Amino acid sequence: MFRQKFRILMDQIKSVHGHDNELHLFLAAPVAIAVEIGRVWMPKADLPLIVYDENRQNGGFSKAIVITSVGQSLTA
Repeated sequence: MFRQKFRILMDQIKSVHGHDNELHLFLAAPVAIAVEIGRVWMPKADLPLIVYDENRQNGGFSKAIVITSVGQSLTA
């Protein structure tokens, strides 16, 4: 069920905000959900993902990884 809803959400975000944007994720989810997000995300069709990690010792959220397409992921 999550996979279907998340796929619809990704398509809606892209249709409203266009293809030249990035999707910033501040995840507070079980590992299984994070894995499903990675499985649902389509590198040629979806917006690039920027994933943030919360670390209170560093003052809150910081960019952890940028995923732009197959074979191109950059850690922050």
